[in-house]
Amino acid sequence: MLRTFFSWLCKPKVRLGPNILLQSSFGLMIINVNDKYIGSAIRDAGIWQHEEIQFILRLAEFLISQNGSIFVYDIGANIGQHSLALASTFKDKIEIRAFEPQQLIFQMLCGNMALNNIQNVNCECALVSSENGISNSVRLPDYNLENNFGGLEFIKARYSDNGDMRFGVKTANVGCVTVDSFNEHVHLMKIDVEGMEELVLNGALTVISKSRPICYVETKKVGVEPIRAFFDRAQYKVFARGDNVVAIPSEWLINISFLDFFSRPSSASLQK
Repeated sequence: MLRTFFSWLCKPKVRLGPNILLQSSFGLMIINVNDKYIGSAIRDAGIWQHEEIQFILRLAEFLISQNGSIFVYDIGANIGQHSLALASTFKDKIEIRAFEPQQLIFQMLCGNMALNNIQNVNCECALVSSENGISNSVRLPDYNLENNFGGLEFIKARYSDNGDMRFGVKTANVGCVTVDSFNEHVHLMKIDVEGMEELVLNGALTVISKSRPICYVETKKVGVEPIRAFFDRAQYKVFARGDNVVAIPSEWLINISFLDFFSRPSSASLQK
């Protein structure tokens, strides 16, 4: 009976209201069929932004080769594809703290970790910002309609794209936390927070000063210049990569082309 139930559960698509359970490139995942981008890509191709995922996996692989094991912050985790990819690939060599402020998306994040018996990801339902506290009231998307759920802005972004967001009737006040409030040694931070990237960095000054993590930061809604200026002050080297930048501590020596490094298997091309 249990085997029959599990076989049914693991069919390519099991409908759970607007959510379905399917097999992704890194394990079972719950997605919302109304998600225009992340969910639809995982449904159709098994993965969202394949090149970005591979790039971040190579970053993590290099850091593990240098440190033995690493701690990663996935800030703006959504339903957990990056965390699942990292955790399932590197297992006991990695620990991840994954932050997602939308309650329903957070529940899917937790479910995706549980479905795959992922024990090295700590999920936090929180908005990472420059101060601890409570956010202003935010109108939530209608999760029963086609939407870009991952694009929800908790503040008005400099380059907003929420004009076509189909909102529901519910609002939420979300707990805000800073990176520094966790007082942890972090090796890698992925930051994708819909225009709040600069606020996240301002709440991570101590971690960035002491831990010197590599930072992979989306700039689409905040612009490149504020992020570049922040990392200039923090004594980092910044490399543009599409709608993102990769920031590496200036004290690290780069002895071959940065992009060439990430086109190869991890090797000692960055040295501390």
